[in-house]
Amino acid sequence: MEESTEEISNAIKRIKVGIPGRVDDLVMAIGENDKFSVALETSLITLENINKKRILDELSYCKNKFNQLIELSDDLKKLTLNRKINFMIDYNYGMGYTQICRMIDDKIEWLIDVDR
Repeated sequence: MEESTEEISNAIKRIKVGIPGRVDDLVMAIGENDKFSVALETSLITLENINKKRILDELSYCKNKFNQLIELSDDLKKLTLNRKINFMIDYNYGMGYTQICRMIDDKIEWLIDVDR
C-alpha cells in the first residue's frame, strides 16, 4: 500500500475540522448523524456502462482499502470507533457527483437503477 501515515494524518486533520479528507482514491468525512463516510468515485466514464457486478466490486474495494487504512493508523481507528461507516460509490458527471449506492452495516441501498 502506497499511502503514508503522513497522508492519513493530514486527512484526519481535515476531517476533524469538517473538511473531507482524501487518501489516495478514498474521500472520507464525518457526515449526518455522526456517520463516518468513505466515498470512492467509480472508474466508469459513462452511466451506460454501469452494472451491479462492477459497482459491487468497487464497493468491496472501497471497504477493503478503508480497512487497510485503519490498520495503518491508530488515529483513524480512534476517529471511527463507535461510528457507523457509510461506504459510497459516486459517479462524477463532470459538474458534480451523484451517489450510485451506499452501504451501511453491510446493507446496500441503490440510489440509481443498475439492473444490468
